[in-house]
Amino acid sequence: MPNLNPDLQVGGRLGPDQKLYFNHISKTAGTTLYSILDLHFASHEILPASTFPQLLAVREEKRTGYRLYRGHFGWMLPEILGISCVGMTMLREPIRRALSNFEHGQRAQEMFPGLPLDEFFEDRQGFRDFFEDHHVRNLMPLEIFRALPPDERVGLAWKNLESLSFFGIVERFEESMMLLAHTFGWPLATGAQRLNVTPEASRIKRPSEEIRPDILARIEELNRGDVSLYARANALFDRRIHAMQRELLEEVSLDRYRRGPITFPYRLSLSQAVPGTGWHGHEDLEGKYGVAFRWTGPGTESTLHLRLPTDRDVTFEMVIVNAIAEDVLDSLRLRVNGAPVPLIFAERSGTWARMQGTVPRRVLGNDSGLAVLTFCTARTASPQELDPSNPDYRRLGVAVSEITLGKVAAGLPPSLAG
Repeated sequence: MPNLNPDLQVGGRLGPDQKLYFNHISKTAGTTLYSILDLHFASHEILPASTFPQLLAVREEKRTGYRLYRGHFGWMLPEILGISCVGMTMLREPIRRALSNFEHGQRAQEMFPGLPLDEFFEDRQGFRDFFEDHHVRNLMPLEIFRALPPDERVGLAWKNLESLSFFGIVERFEESMMLLAHTFGWPLATGAQRLNVTPEASRIKRPSEEIRPDILARIEELNRGDVSLYARANALFDRRIHAMQRELLEEVSLDRYRRGPITFPYRLSLSQAVPGTGWHGHEDLEGKYGVAFRWTGPGTESTLHLRLPTDRDVTFEMVIVNAIAEDVLDSLRLRVNGAPVPLIFAERSGTWARMQGTVPRRVLGNDSGLAVLTFCTARTASPQELDPSNPDYRRLGVAVSEITLGKVAAGLPPSLAG
């Protein structure tokens, strides 16, 4: 079934059989972006059309055979052609975009060359059709845009924008190109030349001074939906940039572990530095537990990043000196490189336990040479939640004192064989 935004392949990359559609909203740096996108596709993979008249000139039997589609086709191109495409677009500050689009129309022979804005304003329906909410209308079928009330239009446009694998913002072009490269696994485009830019002499530089107040007010009124969408889009863009930064920092951190030596057998006392994430600071409460430990938390996942041999099964053992609650201890699970590793209680007394398992070689032999151990609990809780008089509001899972990975001994019970 035709689909505008199927998921990217595993790893967040455009698959070799996937198609990409850049829904080009007028005057959003699209021509500049064409030159960047075209770098990543062979010429025979790119639809040689960016408008519907040009598309009609392409032989019908060839229209579905490309991998890159980019142009002024609106939301429905994949459905019109009966294809599935990963979707992307660019946004721009709505009033500046609308004025830039009008400036383009004044220069274009096929539109309204030389027509002053105040004269165009007299054509009330034409003025509305040209200026009204171009972002919103390009993020849904045109007939739905015309039928829906303004608030419902914005809601649908926002839902569709959220679903796109990528969108950028013209006013944040450099960040947008970083996010584009990260999203599709491409090299970062540097030094891109801005193309199809409005000549300096033709620009409206100070709208409040150069445009009649009633005309400017009408343009702002016609772009209320776009203004609302643009504000929400900037907030979502911030979150996607933050997620990108986090992923890149995590990748740098993991790469450091990948280049480290293999240490085997491996024993970690939780009084030591921890090569991982999701742990509280170490505690050493002599007289209560008599051993140093760290709590998992505040989230429900804690990790260790290790270099382990990949040619053998590896035994796993951890000592838990306490848990925030027995159900949290019951819920503890281990994944290694994403694969579940069964654990058993070798010993247990209330919230104290010694847990064992075997990590099979098949989950250790990945291309990275890195074993990521992830400890998961169903929940964390604070001591203060359990006892309001307790001042400790940290969210805690289980308190671990020691983790050991070693050789599989002969005669290991079947329950530990993974």
